[in-house]
Amino acid sequence: MTVIVSCSRTLSKQLPFRSGVLTRLISTNSTSRVARPQTECTTSQQNGGRSHVFTQPYGSLRGYATTNKPAGRPKAHTGRTPAKRTTKTTTTTANRKPKAKPKAKPKKKAAKPKPKVRKAKKPPSASALKRDAREKRKEVKAKALLDQEPKQLPEQAWQLYVSQRSTKGQQATSAIKSISDGYKNLRPEEREALNHAANENAGKNQAAYKRWVQTFTPVQIKDANTARALLLRSAKADKVKHLARYRSIKDDRSVKRPRNAYSWFLGDRINTGDYKGMTNGEAFKLIGREWSQLPADQKKSYEAKAIADFNRYSAEHKTVYGIDPPQTKRNASAAS
Repeated sequence: MTVIVSCSRTLSKQLPFRSGVLTRLISTNSTSRVARPQTECTTSQQNGGRSHVFTQPYGSLRGYATTNKPAGRPKAHTGRTPAKRTTKTTTTTANRKPKAKPKAKPKKKAAKPKPKVRKAKKPPSASALKRDAREKRKEVKAKALLDQEPKQLPEQAWQLYVSQRSTKGQQATSAIKSISDGYKNLRPEEREALNHAANENAGKNQAAYKRWVQTFTPVQIKDANTARALLLRSAKADKVKHLARYRSIKDDRSVKRPRNAYSWFLGDRINTGDYKGMTNGEAFKLIGREWSQLPADQKKSYEAKAIADFNRYSAEHKTVYGIDPPQTKRNASAAS
């Protein structure tokens, strides 16, 4: 079969011809060739152009994609030894090693519960401290019975005369001056009437005060006196002028505290009159020196008085307050 392929003059010049026939080198490798029908190519003149006729077999032609690349050169030896291939050995039940049993894990000890750490409390603020102090002071005042005492009538002639003459509209300085001038110019009969009325007021005050005290139990009066002592101490620390309102309540039912041996000795020495014209500090200093130098046989009489007074106090305390008296060190030493 002859195939006529038309091509241009430039292409015909580039194609290799041998004796008027297009030839091409064919590879000697038989594997790269594919059996194809034989074709011939010849040159002829057609349509005023130039044609080439291929007489070479068509099967000898092959493209670039189907051409096997020539084998490369062997790599030069690098001096490394080739890695050995490891062959897997099949294990059978005969040569299989028995698996070791896993060791039992040691039991963990029970963790001891951690002690709870208490958070430190924050210190109270200044406002909280002031609020607590105010509340505590209110409680102490309530126990002291300060606002429940009956009002006292004037017990002196001057006080009674001022209460009768004073008015709200007058100024203080002018009122006092006029009242004092009028009190100086009183007649004797008027003074006698004022003194009589003042004495009656004193009797009324005493009766009203006693009735008021009887409305409370002896234990309440004792607690009130304890509260008043606390208020008096704080008032002195704050330099308060009017301290008369904090005086203790007089109750005939209250138990008189016992006296120790030195107190009995002090009373006897003061009653002798040897310390007239001296201050209390000077007199107490000398009496204390005498007590320290007093022989033991002379102290026994005063110690006996102290023991008898303590027994009296214990019995009265149990009867009036319903409880035993607190055993202080001084009372214990006096009882021994």
